[in-house]
Amino acid sequence: MADEQRKGRGSVGDEVREGIRAGLGILSALKDAVEETVQDMLDRGELSPERAREAVRSTMDRAQSTFEEARGRLDFVTRREYEALESEVAELRRRVDGYHGQGGTGAAGDIPITES
Repeated sequence: MADEQRKGRGSVGDEVREGIRAGLGILSALKDAVEETVQDMLDRGELSPERAREAVRSTMDRAQSTFEEARGRLDFVTRREYEALESEVAELRRRVDGYHGQGGTGAAGDIPITES
């Protein structure tokens, strides 16, 4: 039944990518809205150029910080972290396979641990 449910929708990775795209779209729309509002205020003389730049920078910094916090709560790993773990697993598999090929019993406590 779980397989049937998965067929009707995209993979989790696709859903995550769509969520990230949506988040980036929201940030882009926010940036555009802030810039337009600030430009309107500049045109009416209600804001100095220096304060306008600082307001845009501050708003975008807060938005980016919020986005980073959300990403952290989703507990993503970076590609670099994933590849490092993938390499470690491959090395452990190689070592276990080599141990079994030497007549080892395969018990986890019997595998010699050496520094790489």
